[in-house]
Amino acid sequence: MFLFPFRYLWWLVSSVRRSIGKPPEFVIFVLEENLPALPDPPRSFWQRFIARPRLSIKELGERFDAIGRDQRIKGVVLHLRSPGMPMSTLQDLRELVADLRRSGKRVVAWAPAYTTGTYYLACACDQILLMPSGMIGSLGFATSGMFLADGLARFGISADFVQVSPYKSAADPLTKSKMSPELREQLTWLLESQYEELVGAIAEARSLDQAGAKQLIDGSPYGDGDGIEKHAVDRVLAEEELPAHLGRDAGNPVRIGTWERAESKMRRPAPTLGRGKYVALMRVEGTIIDGHSGRLPARPPIDIPLVGEDRAGDLSVVQLARQVAADKRAAAAVLYVNSRGGSSTASEAMRAALQLVASRKPLVVVMGPVAASGGYDVATPGAWIVARPGTLTGSIGVLGGKIVTGALWTKLL
Repeated sequence: MFLFPFRYLWWLVSSVRRSIGKPPEFVIFVLEENLPALPDPPRSFWQRFIARPRLSIKELGERFDAIGRDQRIKGVVLHLRSPGMPMSTLQDLRELVADLRRSGKRVVAWAPAYTTGTYYLACACDQILLMPSGMIGSLGFATSGMFLADGLARFGISADFVQVSPYKSAADPLTKSKMSPELREQLTWLLESQYEELVGAIAEARSLDQAGAKQLIDGSPYGDGDGIEKHAVDRVLAEEELPAHLGRDAGNPVRIGTWERAESKMRRPAPTLGRGKYVALMRVEGTIIDGHSGRLPARPPIDIPLVGEDRAGDLSVVQLARQVAADKRAAAAVLYVNSRGGSSTASEAMRAALQLVASRKPLVVVMGPVAASGGYDVATPGAWIVARPGTLTGSIGVLGGKIVTGALWTKLL
């Protein structure tokens, strides 16, 4: 309260400074890695020097909202690389693009090459632009698996697991020598669901019927010439030609700048006292474990299963849930879940603590790319559970077992 007048005075001075000059007419965002839904939690001082913070979906949405409110900015350019994003993340981005377009802004996608994911995202934009000599890769979805039972047996190692159902297939890579019919059924259903989403997006963006969209997918890949001929892209041009292309209607090239450059000329919202009610945000991300939550100081350049994943510990989540339940200023709570599950005891401890939150205030659960097994269990206290069409959820049940190495020791000894 005491510092509020100084904060307000600083905002006034900053607003005057920001009103001098104009922001670029188009803001460019380079999407080159998978975007998390929420900003990374605060890190220790020394960890800040190891890795830069990642741009999150939430932060990108806030930037799009600011651009939508500024009448001086005409639109956004999405420079798309080839990050491997889950389907639900791409759907989040498509919704942000749709909201920005509804505010009257123009959104253009440009890329040196399009993958299935980046093309699916580009279909939400006003225009799809391709670099000369660029290409649209093979569109569609595929998956594969590695099954090690026979290979492990050659070394005298076997996996002995008990699963609640043949559809609980997490241990299949260790216990089977080929894909089971149940796992094949699940994966086929998942791929068909994603394929239908892609067909619908292409049909809407390229003004095609379902048959035409499927024909466009089946005819891929496309080079730059074929892309124009098949109406898979709108224009082929270099990135240096974007200012002239975007300013063609006005007759003059436009200025394209980064978010940092644009934000320095945009007026910020006035500060508030911020002492009223609020909505608490909790998260369960990564493998559910017994103990404290944690993550690597820096993310590896490639995904490393188990080792490189975030960890959601029951001690950390339960403590936070109890604080939210006891906080009278927290009018409601949102739980974000992005987890394949893990420890059944840790999941149950989290579920019980979240049930306490739900008994005292509204609890909404938002599922990310995956909320399976224990990740679904912790979501059950929610009064509402919200998910994307591309969210992978279910796999309810448990499995347990061990690695048997008796034959290996017999060979060695």
